[in-house]
Amino acid sequence: MKLRALLASIAVLPLVGAGCVSVSSGPKQAAGGGVFKSADKGVTWVQKSALPTAKGLSSIGGYDVIAFAFDPQDAKAAYVGTVANGLLYSYDAAETWQHAGGVGAGKIGAVAVSPTDKCTVFAALGNRLIKSVDCNRSFEIVYTDPRSDAQITSIVIDWYKPNQIYLATAAGDLQRSVDNGVSWSAVNRWDDGIGAVVMSQGDSRKLWVATKTQGISMSEDGGATWQDLKKSMDEFDGARVFYAMVEDKTAPGTLVQASRYGLLKSEDSGRTWQKMNILTPPQSVTITALAVDPTDGNGIYYTTQTKLYRSKDGGVSWTTSDLPTTRAATALAVDPTDGNVLYLGVSQPKQ
Repeated sequence: MKLRALLASIAVLPLVGAGCVSVSSGPKQAAGGGVFKSADKGVTWVQKSALPTAKGLSSIGGYDVIAFAFDPQDAKAAYVGTVANGLLYSYDAAETWQHAGGVGAGKIGAVAVSPTDKCTVFAALGNRLIKSVDCNRSFEIVYTDPRSDAQITSIVIDWYKPNQIYLATAAGDLQRSVDNGVSWSAVNRWDDGIGAVVMSQGDSRKLWVATKTQGISMSEDGGATWQDLKKSMDEFDGARVFYAMVEDKTAPGTLVQASRYGLLKSEDSGRTWQKMNILTPPQSVTITALAVDPTDGNGIYYTTQTKLYRSKDGGVSWTTSDLPTTRAATALAVDPTDGNVLYLGVSQPKQ
């Protein structure tokens, strides 16, 4: 079954000031949704919502954004997953956006781009994995979980073997394809939903699977065997309740994990953990997004619903600032090549 549609020809439109609202201090944007971009590590923000169409200039400023991804070969090629408005992409570092062809409405919870072919894109559309091989002009379904509630939560493409793809589900399944999504096999299953899969930048055979409430498992042989790491976190009350996890790309094997406890850091692939001295007491806030500067591991960022926290010294000290909108922070990313540039995705707060 294929979801086919060619993108309409886009009229050349004047974009000066279109969809760009600068925010530093003063009143927040009550209706400010979609994507915000900062060129100064989150001190000031500009809303990036321009959506050129054949009928004129539209906006993604009302969209709820929950996922970011970048083309590993081109940092200006950015992808956004939304709660209900499908998949968006930008080829000019978020200055303008386009809807991915044929995807339509729906929740996109994860996105991944091939490290060797910029036109090959995978996205999680609910319980289905969709794939494009023509630079987002059209997509086809390459995996469907028969359980409608088993949404795909994570997609990882092996940077050493680009035809090898991993996907994880909210039902606790880790699946793998070795033929670029044509066929799939089960790698492992957990008794809890999987929140994220992280592949090491140092060795693509090293994988971490973080479950929603039961801690983290690690494989060092591409999923053939697994080590349960949850006991190493048990001294930190609430650390098994997962929010986010990122590897420091400048120091493979160094992890930063956000949980109900707060922030933890491991420098030995998750075998031992140390608490990070963030500004809020343990279990006092919900961390909604986490990012580590891929060019400098000392740059760590996290958000709560209303605040951005930043550290430039690996978590020793922190500064904080208000978000540029009354919406809640739900996605955060640092530009892969420029550590000064941050992207923020926001959504309507849950009632």
